[in-house]
Amino acid sequence: MRNEAFYATVAQVLPALLIALTVEIGLFLRKPIETFLSRPARRNAELNRPDLDSDELKWLRMVHVKQQQRDRWFSRVLRGMFTGIAVLCAGIAAGEVCATTVLFTGTRGWFPILAGPFCLAVMISAAIVVTALPVWRLHFDLHIAESEIDLSDAYDSNADSNRPG
Repeated sequence: MRNEAFYATVAQVLPALLIALTVEIGLFLRKPIETFLSRPARRNAELNRPDLDSDELKWLRMVHVKQQQRDRWFSRVLRGMFTGIAVLCAGIAAGEVCATTVLFTGTRGWFPILAGPFCLAVMISAAIVVTALPVWRLHFDLHIAESEIDLSDAYDSNADSNRPG
């Protein structure tokens, strides 16, 4: 691409998309970090309650095992997603360098021919991810809320239907 206006636009839009991505990641991480840091302490408090009989203790252990399985799945999904976002951030940085280099060196030569499609692909990818992150955040917040059931209340309120044996 030999249009300097395109590279000027890319050089302005990519930092804005990076800022939006940073804000969304911060909002995205807040709830999972709070939840996963507080969960082991709550598990220990529930399992060490003195008023538990053996059936309740077995039931709570079974529920905690299920929660740990869900937490492991959730951690793998988050790890994969953040790996992709790290690659996107590296692409945004590279796109910014390419656009700025073309603006400083001019649109003659072979570099703008390679930098143009790369900058366009990075800009479109970043726009899609920044647009989709609020939807992903809502999905994961609902997943966390679903796994945040207070086990002692759930057991006490449904004592007959949840009682093992």
